[in-house]
Amino acid sequence: MKIWSLPLVVLALGLSQAATAQDRASLETYVGALARTFVDDPDGFVALYGAASSAEELVRADIPRTSGEPRIIRLDERTGTATVLLSGQADLDDSGNETSLSMDYSGLHRLRWEGGRWKVESRVPFQVNRILSHDLTVDLDPAQGFSATDQMEVVADGDQGFFFGLNVGAKVRAVQLDGRPIPFVFQDGFLWLDASPGRHRLQIDYDIAVEREAGGNSAMFSDAYGHIRNQYWWHPFFGFGVDQGLADFRISIRAPERVKIAVDLPQTEAVVDGQRRVIATSSVPTGAVTWAYDEAWSPSAHRFGDMTLELYATSEYAPKPDTLVAAAERTWSLLAARFGEPEQNRIAVVQARGRDGGGWHFLSNQGIFTGATGGAPSRGGGFPVRAFFDHEVAHMWTRPSGPTRNFLSEGWATYAESLVIADRHGAEAARWFWSDQARLFLTNLDAMAGAIADDAANSGVSYAKGAWTLAMLERALGREAFDQGMRAFMAAPLGKTDYADFVRGFGPDADKARRFLTPWVEGRGAPRITVERSGEGLVLVQNGGTYWLPGFAVALERADGSVDWARVDLEGERTDIPSGAGVVRVRLDPAGEFLLLGDRVAEVAKVPAS
Repeated sequence: MKIWSLPLVVLALGLSQAATAQDRASLETYVGALARTFVDDPDGFVALYGAASSAEELVRADIPRTSGEPRIIRLDERTGTATVLLSGQADLDDSGNETSLSMDYSGLHRLRWEGGRWKVESRVPFQVNRILSHDLTVDLDPAQGFSATDQMEVVADGDQGFFFGLNVGAKVRAVQLDGRPIPFVFQDGFLWLDASPGRHRLQIDYDIAVEREAGGNSAMFSDAYGHIRNQYWWHPFFGFGVDQGLADFRISIRAPERVKIAVDLPQTEAVVDGQRRVIATSSVPTGAVTWAYDEAWSPSAHRFGDMTLELYATSEYAPKPDTLVAAAERTWSLLAARFGEPEQNRIAVVQARGRDGGGWHFLSNQGIFTGATGGAPSRGGGFPVRAFFDHEVAHMWTRPSGPTRNFLSEGWATYAESLVIADRHGAEAARWFWSDQARLFLTNLDAMAGAIADDAANSGVSYAKGAWTLAMLERALGREAFDQGMRAFMAAPLGKTDYADFVRGFGPDADKARRFLTPWVEGRGAPRITVERSGEGLVLVQNGGTYWLPGFAVALERADGSVDWARVDLEGERTDIPSGAGVVRVRLDPAGEFLLLGDRVAEVAKVPAS
């Protein structure tokens, strides 16, 4: 397969000069115009590329951009179809974030000649290929960065070659396919090579000079300590939520003896001739890996039951090991009693002194990464009531995939916090927890505008709304059926852990679960319920989206001061309230069992009959 690089003159051509035939010249003109407008003409780019895409969001962002050279991978003039590598890069302070943004555009694109012009038909997704395993050898130089060799087992499932993402700052030294050097293209975080369909051994050798700015989110190196997060694209990666990138990992990191290393996978280590060597191996298929190092750590391991908690931290780190172990053991026992034991039996707490601030920052595989300090595991007072450490521990129970992976990971972990808060701080603190989560969601405009089903990028909607959705599902199904469904999902093998598998796990209650979940997962916001009079009766009206809210409670206040409670099953736009005569005020969901928009008190004495 031949790859054409476009001459620079093409980038200056306008579409008015394009050839009228579906040939190479017209294609060069079109993609050259895309490259030119990508840099500083958002309206022009969208007119050429198409609207309502991640590429449009990138070009409309107020960020300096550069464009890579378009490359024609395939052209069939007879059918008027082509595959082209298009790429571009945003100028940010962090190459990991630059790579993530680049992947909104950089990659293979299918083009078609239609209506007398070329048009972008679709992106070629990473999912057309598979990564089966990584065997990574990393040489760490804290003063510079690292050099790596990744020997991969991969499958090219289509006829588009093999491709993956890699940090935009990587310097690729060589690529071999099945033991032989092979030409490749690497630009703006996207690497492509012409691999025939089938299984291959792929080796890539590269270097990355990691940023040295303190407080780095994705990565930062210093002479004394540093970290590299999974989102840094530091090894070949398909991105989060792509099941075809879940692979077996073996990582060997070599570093000076003074440097201690922590990987988010089970690891062993040895020191030979002044060099430390850590070998980490995944126990389940994994998409990406995080690791850190620090010359001042005093690593320790602590057992409870069949579990091991490893702590990679300095002697001044807080909280102390006994506090962490006690919190982890109590949370582990609490969740295991209801949902079964998780598959992994090791968790690590890793102090990343190169990150800003303290607190429990994120979990990656089997490692919880914090700032210079970890902070209190939970708090039952103040805003918001949270179980920070336990949120990360709870992640060990699920390994979701697909577009709703954040609902089934972050939503689940936030829901699990409520159980910890009730166990550790009492029922009143748990009520405050749910009130705080409702407030966090309802005041977050981005979360309110998003849908759980579309939250592959983890925009924030899956945390509070996801937790509320699971809590309400528990009420709709009953605790026994809910726990059985959650256990089934958590015990499912990887590859059976997407949203459809989650719903199927409820067995005989799956249709009921789907009926309840669909508007919460696919819709935006939350129900808004008002009250109308209908003759002598009252009607609950759902405004906007309609939800099934079984056992929805209302408190009916009458003019004589009496109050009656009633429960109705809301479904559809209008639901009658029994015994509405004489009611002057209706309190909607007075116990706060549902996540709702708008006022919860309706003065129906002032509402005219419909």
